[in-house]
Amino acid sequence: MALIEFVDEARLKDKMGSARWLQYFDDGNTGEASATAVQEVLDDANAEVQAHLLGKGFTEAHLQLIADEADPLLSRRAAEIAMGFAGERRPEWLDDKGFGPFEQLRQRALKSLKDVATAVLRLSSEAEAGKNTQVGGQLSKNQSPSGHFVFAPTAEHRSRGSRGPGGF
Repeated sequence: MALIEFVDEARLKDKMGSARWLQYFDDGNTGEASATAVQEVLDDANAEVQAHLLGKGFTEAHLQLIADEADPLLSRRAAEIAMGFAGERRPEWLDDKGFGPFEQLRQRALKSLKDVATAVLRLSSEAEAGKNTQVGGQLSKNQSPSGHFVFAPTAEHRSRGSRGPGGF
């Protein structure tokens, strides 16, 4: 399975800003970002996004189409995850718990990905790529005999003598 690119170098640099970009990626104090370090962070972020969404209602083909459409929500969240990984590269900037300066941003992005995976949030590019199959849901095997949800079941929907878990 190929790694799908949700965030690229230009998007990450734009999100971080030029000055911060060099602070995090200029390993040799040359005034240039280390291409190897940048690629490592991008690969980690793209792999994390793909891992969160793949098999949670999205197929690899869906994700590739969504990435090709450059979905703004997904691209932004992938950049925020990459910023979290970039912040972990500098040990001098880690807090006492070992988290980098962008950890809260990364955690928010991961929660957003979870919401996308469970169809709480919908991507604008799902129209082209196909719907997240988590949206449909399934009925419980304990559904009412009529196949419809019954808010306050009558005696015919209960077993003989059962009063249910509570009352009104």
